Amino acid sequence: MGSDRMFFRNLTLVLALLALAGFGPSYYFRSLADTPAQLTTLMHWHGLAFSLWMLLLVLQAFLVNNGKLQWHRTLGYSSVALAAAMMMLAAALAFARTLMWLSDPAIDSCEVLAFLAIPATTILTFTGLYSAAIALRERPAIHKRLMLIASFDIVTPAMARLPFMVELSAVWHYVAIDLLLVAIAAHDWRVFKRVHPATLVGGAVLLLSQVGRDWLSRSDSWLAFAEWLTG
Repeated sequence: MGSDRMFFRNLTLVLALLALAGFGPSYYFRSLADTPAQLTTLMHWHGLAFSLWMLLLVLQAFLVNNGKLQWHRTLGYSSVALAAAMMMLAAALAFARTLMWLSDPAIDSCEVLAFLAIPATTILTFTGLYSAAIALRERPAIHKRLMLIASFDIVTPAMARLPFMVELSAVWHYVAIDLLLVAIAAHDWRVFKRVHPATLVGGAVLLLSQVGRDWLSRSDSWLAFAEWLTG
């Protein structure tokens, strides 16, 4: 039990460090740059909400690791409001950036509308996995796996911003983040001699989302919907 809790605690630390490393130059440490990026108020709220999520994820794992289960449950209720705020802010920011890019004649509008499918599917994937994790909170083995896999998708943009990843295509960003899924599967095999069903189901949802969003973004139906949505 102790090694299992330690594994998931360490995995939350990996996610937090990835977020810090990926968004450090453009967000957390931008004041150190020669020409700091100009951020809107919406970007600041978005960054704050997602930063709080990473901190909450780590704190919750440490509480469980140290046997503070009542504190974990009490604090867990706040995650519902935070997750809802994150998804609303993510949707608002994606929409605002889409409108900004569409107003620039130098940018291909079809590429902009196609890109909108990425945040849309990320929001749906996170919401689905997070909701399932909350519904199954009385089953810790399922709950923690779904909660972490839900977080993998929202950390992917940070992975894409790492210096050695930034020039690679989105496929490699997904492959890199999916190594964390492989780590959970390997841990399951070591502990249970099988891959836990929650890892299989959560992993399948994540993988289908990654594969499906590229197909969706190029479909005529999505482009028509995105054009209607953005007016």
